[in-house]
Amino acid sequence: MLELRETGEFAELRARAERKRQVVTADVSGRAPGAEHLVAWYFVDVLGQPVPGSVDLWAKHHGWRDGADLVRALDREWRLRNVPE
Repeated sequence: MLELRETGEFAELRARAERKRQVVTADVSGRAPGAEHLVAWYFVDVLGQPVPGSVDLWAKHHGWRDGADLVRALDREWRLRNVPE
């Protein structure tokens, strides 16, 4: 964390986290797309790679509890990037 403070990145990450908290707790029901669209958005648009054959296995391999846990995180990230300020 000290390195992040020294480079100035900490303030940016902190501001992003606060914005994400506000967006996630706001009443924006019905705005985020469904799970299939979120997964496609993440892999194709964000990571620039094809959707894996098993999202559940991919999620577990990358530290998520399961595919549903990953989708919940993707929902929050999608809202952060797509809900107007």
